[in-house]
Amino acid sequence: MTDKMPILSLNWGMLASRGLIAKLFGLVVLIVYPIATFHVRAELFAIFALLFGTFSIWSAHNHPITKIRVLEIIQGLVSIGVGIIVFLPFVNTDRVLFFLIAIWAIVIGSIKLISSYTWDKMIPNKWLPRTSGVLSITVGLFLLLFLTSADVFVSSLYIGTYLIIFGVLVFSFALNLRALQKSIVSS
Repeated sequence: MTDKMPILSLNWGMLASRGLIAKLFGLVVLIVYPIATFHVRAELFAIFALLFGTFSIWSAHNHPITKIRVLEIIQGLVSIGVGIIVFLPFVNTDRVLFFLIAIWAIVIGSIKLISSYTWDKMIPNKWLPRTSGVLSITVGLFLLLFLTSADVFVSSLYIGTYLIIFGVLVFSFALNLRALQKSIVSS
């Protein structure tokens, strides 16, 4: 039981919040992005990145494993940084916005993968954070290679679908973490 004690101090609710934010933003992207102006699309992503980053830093606050705490803080700072950059004047086209989304996805995916291997001996269902990491990296690379020149509608479908799947994986991992915490406490 002592090897699983760090899990008890994790805030599964913060992780679940990030999953919900990603799912909600994915739905908004699918519904609003194709018909919205560039500025609305940029502001929506900036708000998402700022919220995601804030929740990442907040969840790092009490994390029991230093390496993951540092990764959560990096994830939060990158998200907040991208959210702020989106508001700068040089982010004035969809191509630049998609580039920033791609970079964000690659960094977040890399952090998810590294974190999942740090957890190796403590958590079941390691495939959830690993899959979200691989998915994020794949989407980021795909955006960099193909969709920066595609039309807004196709890009919106791709980004919205990615965020919904990413959100489901993160939220599912949070629920698994909650169930594991309950089983540790009851044993």
